[in-house]
Amino acid sequence: MPRRASAPSGWFALTAEWLLAALCLSPLLLLPLARDQGHFAYAGQVILDGGLPYRDVFDQKGPATHYTFALALALFGQTAWGVRCFFFFAALLTTRLAAVIGQRLAGHQARLPCALAMALVLVQGDEGTAWHSGQVEDLLLVLQLAAVWLYGNGAAQRSRWGAALAAGLLGLACTYKPTALLPSLVLLTIAGAALLRGDPAARLSCRAWLACSLGGFLVPPFVAIGYLAARGAFDDFWMIVIDFNSAYAGLKNGFAKGMSMLVKRWGRLTVLASWGAVAVRAPSAKTTDRLLWGLAVANLAMVAWQGKYWPYHWTPFVGCLAIFAGLSAAQVAAELAQRLGRWWPMATPAMLALLLAAVPVDLQYLSGMWRSTVRVAAGRESLDTFRARFNCGAVDADVHRQAAEYIRSRTSPGETMLVWGYETVVNFLADRRAPTRFAVDRILCLKGFKRQAAWRAEFLHSLGQNPPAYIVVVDHNGTSIWRESTEELQRFPEFQELVSRDYVEETRFDRLRLYHWRGGSCAPNVVEGGLPRPSRLALDGLGRPSSDLACEDITSPEWIDGRW
Repeated sequence: MPRRASAPSGWFALTAEWLLAALCLSPLLLLPLARDQGHFAYAGQVILDGGLPYRDVFDQKGPATHYTFALALALFGQTAWGVRCFFFFAALLTTRLAAVIGQRLAGHQARLPCALAMALVLVQGDEGTAWHSGQVEDLLLVLQLAAVWLYGNGAAQRSRWGAALAAGLLGLACTYKPTALLPSLVLLTIAGAALLRGDPAARLSCRAWLACSLGGFLVPPFVAIGYLAARGAFDDFWMIVIDFNSAYAGLKNGFAKGMSMLVKRWGRLTVLASWGAVAVRAPSAKTTDRLLWGLAVANLAMVAWQGKYWPYHWTPFVGCLAIFAGLSAAQVAAELAQRLGRWWPMATPAMLALLLAAVPVDLQYLSGMWRSTVRVAAGRESLDTFRARFNCGAVDADVHRQAAEYIRSRTSPGETMLVWGYETVVNFLADRRAPTRFAVDRILCLKGFKRQAAWRAEFLHSLGQNPPAYIVVVDHNGTSIWRESTEELQRFPEFQELVSRDYVEETRFDRLRLYHWRGGSCAPNVVEGGLPRPSRLALDGLGRPSSDLACEDITSPEWIDGRW
C-alpha cells in the first residue's frame, strides 16, 4: 500500500472542501442558457402552465428532464438564473459525492482533491461552458455516484431499504435518458455479486434483495409513464421517445471522431486517472472500486453508442475519471508532504496545479470567468455583460436576449411566437409560447422518420389555427448531423409558402431573422381611456386557441420607421 500522510480533519477541512468547490463552481450561477437548456426550460414553462411533455411540447429526452426543469423554475423563478441556480447546487452535491467516494477509496486526504477535480470537470472553463454545463448528463452523474456511494456502504448494501433506494436512483436516471440503462444494470450486477461474494449466507436473502432492487428500479419509470398515460399522453410519449429516438440514434459522427476527441480533450485527465485507478486502493473499498470502474466503462460505452460526441455527453464518464484523478493528486500531495517536512502546506498548491494541468480547462478563460463573477457580485459588471461572451447555440447569449426583449415588447402575453431552428431559448426568455408542440424544427426534419408527413401536417394546421405573431428563422446553424434551418425551410415548401404569404421580414439580430405576421398588430396597443385592446387571438394557458374565450380581430396600424 502507498504511504499516507496525515490530513487535516474536522470542521476546518470540511469547510475548505465546501468553499473551494463552491468558489470554483460559482460562475455556473451566472451563465446564460444555451439552446439545449433553453428548450428544456421552455418545456418546464409549458408544464407549469398545466401542459404535458410530448403532448404539448416535443423533445426526445425522458420525462424527468422536463419535470426537473419545471421544478427548478418553480423553486428559483422562471429565469436563466433560476435554472443555473438549481444546477449549481446539483454540481456542488456531485463534488460532495466525489469527496466521500474518494475518502472511501484512499482515505481522508483524498477528499479535497476529488472534490476539486470534479468541480473543474463540471465548470468546463472555456468558451463552451454555457453549452456543456447544466445538461441532463450532469443529473445522471449525480444519481449514479449516489448509487455507487450507497452500494459501496456495506450496511446500506445489505439493507433492503438501502437496495431499494440505490436502485430507485438508477431507475430515476433512466427516466432522464435511455443511455442511463446500461450503467444502471452494470451497477446493479456488481452490487448483487458483491453481496453474494462478501457473505455466503446472504444467498438466503438474495431473493428479497433482488425484489427490493427490482421494485425500486421500476418505480420511477412506471410512475412517470403511468402519469403520462393517465393524462392521455402515452401515445405521444411512445412516438417521440421510442420511435423518434430509434431514428435519431442512426445519426452519428463516427467512432474515430469520438476517440480522437477523448484523446485531445480528456487525454491528460485519462492518464492521471489511470494512475489513481491502478495504484491507489483501500482494501476495505473493493466494492466501491469495482462499482466506479464499472460505471466508467459503461458510460464510455454509452458515449460510443450515441456517437454524437458533444463534450457534455462525456460528463458521466469523465466524472468517474475525475475521482480517480483526485486519488492520484492526493497521493502526490501525501508524498510531497512527507518529503517537505515543516513545509508540508506547499503540497496543497502542488496538488491543485497538477489537477489544473490534467483537467482541460482554459486557465485564462476560467480566471476571467472568476474575476467577472466577483465583479458582478460587487455590482461593477452587469449580468448581461458577463453573459454576452458565451456562445449559446447559433448565436451569443446577447443576441438571444435582444431578440427576446424585442419580441416581448411588441407582443402581448397571450400571443405566440415560433422559432424555426433549435433556439427555443428565445421563447423562454420572451415568455411567449409556441403555437404548436413542434417548437423545435429538427423534430420535423429527421430524414427517414415515418411519422414526418403526419407531424408536418399537424404543424401546419396548428399555425393555421393560431398564427404566431413572430416567426424567427435561424441562419447558419448547421452541424455535422443537422442541415441548416434555412435549408430545411426550403425542403418544407408548404411552410415556406406560409411564411412568404403571411409574414414579412421585420428585422434581424445577427443570425436570427424575425418575420412579423401580416394579419394583425404585434404591439400591446391601448385605446382611448388607457384600456387595452383585445388580443388578435384569445388563447388558453398553453398558448393554444381557446373556444371558451371571445376572439376579436383588430385592424393593424401602419408600420412606420420601425414602429407601429
